[in-house]
Amino acid sequence: MFAALVFGHAAFADSYYDFYSDASSGQRLYYKMDMSNNTVSVVAPYTYNNNHTWFNYSKPTGCLVIPDSVSFNGTTYAVTSIDSYAFSGCSSLTSVTIPNTVTQIGDSAFFFCAEVNSYGLTSVTIPNSVTHIGNYAFARCHFLANVTIPDSITQINDGVFCMCSLTSVNIPNSVTQIGKSAFQQCYSLTSVTIPNSVTQIGDWAFNGTGLTSVTIPNSVTQIGDWAFSGCSRLTSVNISNSVTQIGDWAFFGTGLTSVTIPNSVTQIGNRAFSSCSSLTSVTIPNSVTRIGDYAFSSCSSLTSVTIPNSVLSIRNGTFYKCDSLTSVTIPNSVIQIRDSAFNYCLRLTSVNIPNSVTYIGKEAFCDCLRLTSVNIPNSVTHIGESAFYNCRSLTSVNIPNSVTQIGYSVFRFCYSLTSVTIPNSVTSIGNLAFCGCSALTSVTIPNSVTSIGNYAFNGCSGLTSVTIPNSVTQIGNDAFSGCSGLTSVTIPNSLTQIGNSVFYNCRSLISVTIPNSVTQIGNSAFSGCSGLTSMKFLSLTPPQLGANVFDGIQTNIPIYIPCGRLAYYVAIMPQFTNYIEQQVGFSAISDNDSMGSVQVLTEPSCSNPNAVLYAVPADGYSFDHWSTGSTENPYTLTVTSDTTVIAYFASNGGIEGIDDVAEDDIHISVGNGCIVADGVESSDIKVYDITGRNSNNRDLPSGVYLVKIGNLPARKIVVIR
Repeated sequence: MFAALVFGHAAFADSYYDFYSDASSGQRLYYKMDMSNNTVSVVAPYTYNNNHTWFNYSKPTGCLVIPDSVSFNGTTYAVTSIDSYAFSGCSSLTSVTIPNTVTQIGDSAFFFCAEVNSYGLTSVTIPNSVTHIGNYAFARCHFLANVTIPDSITQINDGVFCMCSLTSVNIPNSVTQIGKSAFQQCYSLTSVTIPNSVTQIGDWAFNGTGLTSVTIPNSVTQIGDWAFSGCSRLTSVNISNSVTQIGDWAFFGTGLTSVTIPNSVTQIGNRAFSSCSSLTSVTIPNSVTRIGDYAFSSCSSLTSVTIPNSVLSIRNGTFYKCDSLTSVTIPNSVIQIRDSAFNYCLRLTSVNIPNSVTYIGKEAFCDCLRLTSVNIPNSVTHIGESAFYNCRSLTSVNIPNSVTQIGYSVFRFCYSLTSVTIPNSVTSIGNLAFCGCSALTSVTIPNSVTSIGNYAFNGCSGLTSVTIPNSVTQIGNDAFSGCSGLTSVTIPNSLTQIGNSVFYNCRSLISVTIPNSVTQIGNSAFSGCSGLTSMKFLSLTPPQLGANVFDGIQTNIPIYIPCGRLAYYVAIMPQFTNYIEQQVGFSAISDNDSMGSVQVLTEPSCSNPNAVLYAVPADGYSFDHWSTGSTENPYTLTVTSDTTVIAYFASNGGIEGIDDVAEDDIHISVGNGCIVADGVESSDIKVYDITGRNSNNRDLPSGVYLVKIGNLPARKIVVIR
């Protein structure tokens, strides 16, 4: 009847066992037979989706003693293994004694033998006969505090003691590998001895444990990813010379105060020491060729670091948020400083970028609030977006000729930056490039630049003047908005459109000239420019205007427009009341502002095309001539087309004379106020002024003259006195 009962159970499709028997400790255990060698495995009685369970069966409780053998139908079977999931979820088991006959403990055999915040498996005796303990065999046995790993074990498999309450563990010399998550989140584990037999520490092996110190033996060559991460009480680690690789996140979030990386290490993984907030110093040997992304990020106590010559790239976020870092040595081996490499290093005051560097990535030095100066070498060809964003103490920066683009927000909010020279290699200034640089008083934009991005100089309240070269074909929206100190701006003929709010709220802007090329002016382009005293439009056809283009500008200021175009301009700008029609395209300038200036006494107009100019020499200089050749001062000029007149000045007391002229062995010079020629009678020298009138060849004033000697061709001579 007993046999019939047992085999009746075995006949159910969901049954997994062959027979059951009660242990001497009183629990009913279920067995699976291997009749070829008369052995059995202890199993769970029920199978569901290949996970053996105790569904609808009474789980063993209390102190369990597994027998070394059982008898069934007159045959004795040795108990040699505990099958996968055999006691999984038996939360009322408190202790287990495993007999010497057992050689294998299957995957998850005692998984989660615990009641949360209550009780569960506290101790287990594993005999020396056991050679294999499966993955997660004792995982989540939250109250398991004591276990002895026998010398027969050669490998601690994945997750074997994960989330147990072990306080210490002795790993025998027979073990060569510690698997993934083997002791993960054993919060009470404060000490562990790793023997010299171990060659590999797996990923997550000691993650989240309570270890305070650890020695990596000479046999270990690799520390796995996350191996000691989250060990917040781990203050010291001794890494042996055998280790060649420190895995990703290996010591993330530990309490390490200092670390020496041996010469054997060639790679430090991503975030390997990230968030080690107590780490004050680190020694990186020359053997290291790769420091991973964010390797030392958020090491908030790290004050200085020397990067070895073996490293080619400072990778993404390597020292991100190292806010105590005051100095860093970058060797000549480095060719790239990648994205966010030194982002948020709040105390970094200076950095020397070597000539080997060609690439500075996005946000590389972003939020380095105390960085005062930076030397960017000519080797750099790329500066990434926001590379120096919010470097509030940065007062000066050199942009080398090798750079072709100033990208998005590169120098945004560099409040202390006072001046910048953009080299001729640069073709574009990106969006927000210098936005908020309120101390910036001058900027030189070269002829190579073709585009200025949105908000490029927005909020540069200290900027007083800017010349936009003729190479620029596009100015983005709000490019100069909020430049409240801007008094003058030159808009080039290369522009066809002025975007939205480009000069919004430039309250100090005095005058502006809209060139012929501009056909569109965007919304609010000059809104808030309350300091404007005049505007000039050079196009015969008024540009198309967006909304609120001239809001806040006084309506009675002079608006200069081309002759005969009054009706057209009034139609699109009816708010203005003081239109002045005039000849357009006229200007008068000095060749050298330090030597003198030009006053326009009378502007040419539609009714009077004559301009009256007066050259005003500076102290120590005198007016010489106009670019038209005239020496009159004041000078009246009839303007019939676009005209620029230049005034030339000369130094008082300068050398009197002309450039040497040799013609048929005749040498011409100036002496005693007259033109002379070697071997030629003075009566044979005829001198004419620029109008062709004969001049007396004595006491000649400065000017341009025609000299005729005999039958020789007439020569133009400039006399400077």
